[in-house]
Amino acid sequence: QFKASIGGKDVQTFRFLHYLPAATDYKCTTDNGMFSVEAKVSAPEAGSDGVEVEVEVVFEPDRIGDCAAKLTVFSEEGGEYICILRGHGAPPQPQGPYEVAGAYKIDFVNPFPEAKTFTVAVDNKAFTAPKSLDNVAPRSTVPINVSFAAGGGDTAGKLTVVCEGFPAWLYYLKGV
Repeated sequence: QFKASIGGKDVQTFRFLHYLPAATDYKCTTDNGMFSVEAKVSAPEAGSDGVEVEVEVVFEPDRIGDCAAKLTVFSEEGGEYICILRGHGAPPQPQGPYEVAGAYKIDFVNPFPEAKTFTVAVDNKAFTAPKSLDNVAPRSTVPINVSFAAGGGDTAGKLTVVCEGFPAWLYYLKGV
């Protein structure tokens, strides 16, 4: 079973035996956008015992809870292999602390299959960050530029990123 928090990923390998005495390409597909694979995998010629072929499967959840998908690996010559994939999406996990010396860039991933706007807040006035990440493209990474102005006060902070209807992403900060 695949397990990852929203915005994270889990990578596992599906293995199958190819028995043809000739090399061939297999087309690889999944029926759920949270699971991705390379479009094709090449199998070398096989001996009488077959040859093991690997397909890397990446799980990037966009919701909390359990999900399933069907992986299909197909070749006209080599046949069809089907595997049921199971995944579990967990709430975003707190990250950090990130040491901010003047300025720091935190990479944030929009894990959703559609563009979203995210609200950003910091709980310590010594840190500054943009107030929002507007219209972030699906499944893309954007930087959150955080700056720290030392003033003799508290050097710890928390950056929170919120998308309506989902748990918050928390990033702990440490000013240096």
